[in-house]
Amino acid sequence: MRIPVKSLGAALIALALVQAPVMAAPAGSATSALGVILQTDHANIGSGLASNGATVFDGDTLVTGNNGQLRVGVGTSQAYLLPSSSATVHQAGQGFGATLTGGTVILSSAEGGSFRLVADGAVIRPNTPAATSGQITRVGPSELLLTARKGSLEVSIDDETRTVPEGTSVRMLIDPPDAAAPPAAPGSPSVFSAGSNHVVWFVLAIVAVGVTVGIIEATLSPSKP
Repeated sequence: MRIPVKSLGAALIALALVQAPVMAAPAGSATSALGVILQTDHANIGSGLASNGATVFDGDTLVTGNNGQLRVGVGTSQAYLLPSSSATVHQAGQGFGATLTGGTVILSSAEGGSFRLVADGAVIRPNTPAATSGQITRVGPSELLLTARKGSLEVSIDDETRTVPEGTSVRMLIDPPDAAAPPAAPGSPSVFSAGSNHVVWFVLAIVAVGVTVGIIEATLSPSKP
């Protein structure tokens, strides 16, 4: 059977139009909408400038400048990057996941929500389903500062899991050198002993959880994209 040249040409064009979007999307590209930017100043998503209301996609890297800030809403959870910070975000369960590669991030989740942050091999998440707010600073490749501002945080690394109680700020040294680690502040002894995985914990301070938490929670009140 002979197929008219016109019909064959039209079929090939239609097929090319259907396949073009698929071929145009690079392998491994971020295609799932994750959240929305609620507040930004001197910040980037990947290599592009971040703007209020812009969509954040699974796999995006968020970066703030020396005087920058960036607040992202993901369902009932939020992430707030302080100046000179960077993190890559991912979809994760009831909330979102992120890998902190530098600086400081404040994470919050409403009751029933969640977040999962990876930093220096440690995994930080809410310890209970209650509303939780925590601040994590990556000091370097083997040191983290953790503050549980509302609710408690669960911190896991290898086969060790610890809880940071609400209102507590903790310094976490991961696989420190053989030299003795700097002591905790006077009057603030460690509540955690050295773990089997070469992790040392120090309580740095008991954080005032009244006005401070109120300010943070007001700033990071849950907001859906």
